[in-house]
Amino acid sequence: MNLNAPVKHSGMDVSEVIAVHEHPAHIQELEWHPGRFSSSDTDPVETVLFSFYNAQLFRMMVNYNTDKIHGLTAEEIIDAISLRYGAATRPITATVLHMASFNRDGAVVARGENAEYSLNLAQAPYGSSFKLIGFSKRLDGLAQTAIADALRLEEQRSSSASKDSRAGRRNPARQDEAREQRALSAPTQIMRTTESGDSGHSDAQTNSRKT
Repeated sequence: MNLNAPVKHSGMDVSEVIAVHEHPAHIQELEWHPGRFSSSDTDPVETVLFSFYNAQLFRMMVNYNTDKIHGLTAEEIIDAISLRYGAATRPITATVLHMASFNRDGAVVARGENAEYSLNLAQAPYGSSFKLIGFSKRLDGLAQTAIADALRLEEQRSSSASKDSRAGRRNPARQDEAREQRALSAPTQIMRTTESGDSGHSDAQTNSRKT
C-alpha cells in the first residue's frame, strides 16, 4: 500500500506526513487521531501511527487509550482482537518488539501472521498499556536496516562536527594567524582595485583628448 491510500482513508492531508529520515531510504510517518474526526466516547483507539519506507506502508501501530481499556485483562483484549482480525495465539517463547513509545521493548502477548504479514498485540513492561502492531515482514526488514544505517550516518556526522569544533578550540593561535593574514591582504587588494580604476580613468582621459 502506498502513502496516498492511508492519507486518503484517514481523512488527513499529505502535508501532515513527517519525514523521519532521508537517507539511505526515505522513512516517513503519519499519526492519526480518531478524536479529530469523531466524538465517540467508546472507541478505545487513541492514535494510529503509519510508517512508510520509500512511500510504501511497512508498519501500522495502534495505541489504545489506557483509560478506556482500564480493567480489561490481556486475555479479554486478545479475544476482542481475535473477533475482529482472526484468531491470535500466544507466542510459545517470550517475544519482544522495540517501541520508542514504550521507551523499551514491549512483550508480545498475542500474534497472528502469515508468510507476508505479522499482527502483534504488545504490552508495556509495566502498567496496562497495549499496542497493536501490524507490519509487512519484507518491508519492515528493509526499513529497520535503513533506519539503523541512517542513525549510524547521523552519529558519524555529529562525531565529525564535534571533532572539528574541538580542533578549532585547541588551536586559537592558528585561527588568529588566519585572521591576521586576511587583514594584511585586504589593503593590497584595495590598492590593486584602486590602481585598476585609476588606469581605466587615465585611459579614458587620453582617449578624450585624442578625440
